[in-house]
Amino acid sequence: MEDRKNLPLEKFLSAFPDPVLLHRPEDAAEESARSFKTGLTDPHATRMELAVGLSTDADLSVVPVSKRPDGVFSDRVGVGRTRNNDIVLPYPKVSKFHAYFTWSSDRSEFYLTDAGSTNGTFVNGHRLKPRDAVIVPDRCVVSFGRYHFRFHLPSGLFDTLGQIAYGH
Repeated sequence: MEDRKNLPLEKFLSAFPDPVLLHRPEDAAEESARSFKTGLTDPHATRMELAVGLSTDADLSVVPVSKRPDGVFSDRVGVGRTRNNDIVLPYPKVSKFHAYFTWSSDRSEFYLTDAGSTNGTFVNGHRLKPRDAVIVPDRCVVSFGRYHFRFHLPSGLFDTLGQIAYGH
């Protein structure tokens, strides 16, 4: 958040060149449901974002969509339950190797492919066919089984952090 407040867009994009997944960890979702504090609703949130608890809040965790330094398959970012994935989601309903992200040569478009997972991969509620790459647009809801994330390109993250920081 401090980087968003202190960096102009060009420097922010240089410092944070990778897309991200915003996610409300399971414990945070349960805690917010029991809270007596009135939360704010993001005026830009879609019905789906609200339904799965991904309204813009400062307590969402940030998961970079990037390769691990020692990761295999340099052409993709693997998502799954086991430690050898680039993005490790330690949830029981996520397959060992669930899905993967790829990108266009200029990194302007990102794609998501289901790797034949048991519980499915979804983009904005639509289940992906295994091994068919689908474009993931900025601010779409990506689900791995029943676990929901909001995908952001770096410029979209800059905008979203501005909404959190400045309330508009």
